[in-house]
Amino acid sequence: MSETDFETIKAGMAGVYERNAAAWDEGRDTSLYEMECLTRLLTGLPRRAKILDLGCGAGRPLAAFLAGLGHDVIGVDASPTMIKRARQNVPNASFQIMDMRDLELDHSFDAILSWDAFFHLSPGEQREALPKIARLLRPGGNLLLTVGWGEGEVTGTVAGEPVYHGSLSSDEYLEILSRVGFSEQSMRPYEKNGLGRWVLFAGMRKGYPARWRAPSEKLSDQEKLGQIYLALHDLRVELHKEGRTLEDYHRLAFVYYSRLVECAGYAEDLLPADYVEQLDEQFD
Repeated sequence: MSETDFETIKAGMAGVYERNAAAWDEGRDTSLYEMECLTRLLTGLPRRAKILDLGCGAGRPLAAFLAGLGHDVIGVDASPTMIKRARQNVPNASFQIMDMRDLELDHSFDAILSWDAFFHLSPGEQREALPKIARLLRPGGNLLLTVGWGEGEVTGTVAGEPVYHGSLSSDEYLEILSRVGFSEQSMRPYEKNGLGRWVLFAGMRKGYPARWRAPSEKLSDQEKLGQIYLALHDLRVELHKEGRTLEDYHRLAFVYYSRLVECAGYAEDLLPADYVEQLDEQFD
């Protein structure tokens, strides 16, 4: 099939899902054959985790299952009709019409899931989107995607209409995830329903959450600041030992402090705006 054919099929996918949202929802396998993967996704997460479901479709069965466990689930999908059905199907979760290539979310997440959706992006779009998606994860968070095995483009069908599938190589997926800070990455075939998908799992740096506890509220702002700087210094030393880049350090430092602001109620201006640059000078 020519490149032009792939482009045409990809451009028409939004219409395919809009036209077939009801058939897709009513025909979706709800047996939770994905349970093994969901169990791994939830390992080590808070009892009430914040979870992002990318390409959530009509919300059944995955968002419904996760919300039923008491997790705070946000689902996004580019199809307005799918989102309408998801809101009806899973009233105890939140759903937004959004393209995963252009996410505009005000939250970070303990886990991110994209089952049979991320592979609708082209290889180039995946290279660009994967690091952005990873930045939405909190320290200690988990990521689960279904992907293809080898780099390339193929087609599938939804209700008899063609849809686009793209993939990177397994080595490139794992390299990207390692580069953006995941300490655990794996890929394996998942043949539970015979569709030939591969499951890509990544776990964020597990040593950081315990080390990055918020300083006690009994401390003064200056004492809190001192403990935060020590935590950031420890992070810098550990990354240096691992041969990681300064960019990795800047990203993880930002995630850590953002989490303090979001979860511990810290003032956004407790640290000076140039705190990362100050650490660079102090510890180079």
